[in-house]
Amino acid sequence: MSNRQKLPATGAGPGAPRSRRASEDSESVVAADALARPLLRPQEAFVPPNVIRTASFLLSRSVEFCLSRNEEARSCRDAAYKRSRDGQLGIPLYDELKSYFGSFLRSGLSYYFVAHYRGDRILDLGSVTEVLQADRPAKRLHRKELARLGIAYGLVNPFELWAPEMLDAPLMTCPVLQLFDEDLLEPVDLPATVMTNAGSLTWGVEFDPQQLVRRLEHVATERFSTVDPGGDAHWLGGQTRPPSSDHCEAVEDMRTRDAPSEAVVDE
Repeated sequence: MSNRQKLPATGAGPGAPRSRRASEDSESVVAADALARPLLRPQEAFVPPNVIRTASFLLSRSVEFCLSRNEEARSCRDAAYKRSRDGQLGIPLYDELKSYFGSFLRSGLSYYFVAHYRGDRILDLGSVTEVLQADRPAKRLHRKELARLGIAYGLVNPFELWAPEMLDAPLMTCPVLQLFDEDLLEPVDLPATVMTNAGSLTWGVEFDPQQLVRRLEHVATERFSTVDPGGDAHWLGGQTRPPSSDHCEAVEDMRTRDAPSEAVVDE
């Protein structure tokens, strides 16, 4: 039996009227729970709340995605080895999403951001700081700060799992900014999707990053990652990055869906 269940995208986009959106969000929660349940293991009684929130988030924004199960994974590299996609175990490291939850100051006020980029890249914190127009270098949130937002290392993703009820008053009036690296939005190989955690260390989710970006409200795209100088010479499954952009252009034509600074080394 396959451990991968496709969840069809339904629901209103980010511009839908509030009353309609609230109703469809409620419906998407029920749909997410029902559709994720086939992936439960014999000893599990319920779908983790954050997995339901992840699926509901994507359903309500009409983003196509697939949930899957994997052995517990806490780092990007470890997760790439354990992801399940199209009946295969393991995905190329460049198809695993890295996410960096940080904070920065601008004009003396504190803000939060989440930067997303490919697993075979490292974050150029200087570029991020410049993009954010921050007063000083942006910094990663500590474990306690993440816990206050209802998330933890290994569980950061783009699906806004930071609970509104856990945010302080100033932050509630200033949404978390999501930054997507332009390299992430350039297809490397088919199926031109990426994977990340679905809100649990044993649940994964596959999606099209271009489609997701088009469905988010507080988002920006810039080039802020660099090649990992300590990265592996060969990626998982013997796959390597194409040497030029020609392959990327060919992949883009085949798509059928909608249209030296300080470096941060991730786990």
